[in-house]
Amino acid sequence: RNGLENLEKKEFLEAANYFYSYDSTITENFLSSRFRLITGERICGALSLLPDLFKGCIITTNFDSLIEEAYLGERKPIKNYMHGIQKEHNFHTALSRGERSILKLHGSAPDIDTYIFSKKQYDKAYGSGEIDFSKPLAKILRQIYVSRNLLFLGCSLEEDITLKLFKKVIDNKEFFPSKHYAMLPDIADKKEKKKKETRMIQYNISPIW
Repeated sequence: RNGLENLEKKEFLEAANYFYSYDSTITENFLSSRFRLITGERICGALSLLPDLFKGCIITTNFDSLIEEAYLGERKPIKNYMHGIQKEHNFHTALSRGERSILKLHGSAPDIDTYIFSKKQYDKAYGSGEIDFSKPLAKILRQIYVSRNLLFLGCSLEEDITLKLFKKVIDNKEFFPSKHYAMLPDIADKKEKKKKETRMIQYNISPIW
């Protein structure tokens, strides 16, 4: 199966592995070029509301710099950050103080060394097989999950590495998660809605339909 077939089936990790194994240099060059943002571009739509809504930590799977630009446009620059597993700039200190900061789970487009897309990169960030909480990114996500109240926006909350990590925290019973919320599109099918709601509650996440 090639990468395009993986994408069609929404097998994104498998697709990333295919493209990286085919040619990692071309893949990374495409990613950094495709998501390049020209500083000063006008930010509009729902994204422009974030600076007025959130003053503390932002966690995102966004790979581009649109969130940072939105805050900069409102003269609220995000100076504290953690990009994947490679870059940490006063993030832990800002997190503990409740100051403005951003954690970019997949890394940041301009810096190839921060990328987390392929299985090798995921293993380096989270551990091979089981979640390894000695890894910096896994450790900080656990800390945030158990010590902060999270609001999920624009997340499908289907099975991914983040939910896998949350489940590991719950199963270990070493730490108890805080109460979290997620704004989700309503589901017409009552059985499917109930099924997803039950699954979210297992992660201590209350859906707001």
